[in-house]
Amino acid sequence: MTRVSILGIRIWADTVNGAQYSIIHRDGCITPIPIPEHRRLREKPCFLDPDCTKTRCTNKPLSHYMQKPYPLHNDPRLDQGFYTGYWAPRGVIPRDFKPTGILLFFAGLAAEHHSKRPRLKSLVAEQLGGVYLVGGILVEEVIDTSKTGWRRALKQHPELICSPHYWRRDVDMPLAVLGRGFALDPPIPAHSPETPERPSQLLTRLLGEKAAQGFALNNYRRTRLVRGREEEVMGILGSMARLEWSPKLLVYREPGPCTLEAYA
Repeated sequence: MTRVSILGIRIWADTVNGAQYSIIHRDGCITPIPIPEHRRLREKPCFLDPDCTKTRCTNKPLSHYMQKPYPLHNDPRLDQGFYTGYWAPRGVIPRDFKPTGILLFFAGLAAEHHSKRPRLKSLVAEQLGGVYLVGGILVEEVIDTSKTGWRRALKQHPELICSPHYWRRDVDMPLAVLGRGFALDPPIPAHSPETPERPSQLLTRLLGEKAAQGFALNNYRRTRLVRGREEEVMGILGSMARLEWSPKLLVYREPGPCTLEAYA
């Protein structure tokens, strides 16, 4: 069995100071709240507009669940199978991350009326939320658009037109990590039921004890790069939750190359 690079990173709005947790509904359905787009855009397509984007859980506009609606930095796109960002230290992808690897995505999730930036320790203690493993990408290719340019990258991977980096007014040349996206239903807790300071047994099985402890101490922001076997990792995840390939986490009112479902 081939050994691959495994990297875990935390995504969505709770990674931004003062922002809110994404929402986990009573039935386990997730409403992701992407981070704000902090750069000016050439235009705001539907999939970066919270009024045009709906959650599959309730069919309500995403703006309904946001403290203050803003243009979305809707990335990663598990349905499109990509994550766009930067090499470390500017971004989170280590220089030695291999094209054959696994990106694991973690997010802070909370019950709807408790998502407005609560303390993680309180959320866990009251069983109202926590940090969860929500999905990932089985990586097949890594493209550096600063070397290829957007035109060549889009010719090879048209789905990258969905990246918010492409729509920025100022020139932005990110790294594109591409492959097969998946979501976990239900999402899997990253820490013990009692305290976020102790990683869950599952996380320890996935990353190893040392890397899991380090991830917890780093507030579940980013793991160190570890090596493992893809078959074992996917087997562990599949035994804990249903793997949903090309998952529809959000749906969009307007048809287009980046939408998952068109609304009349």
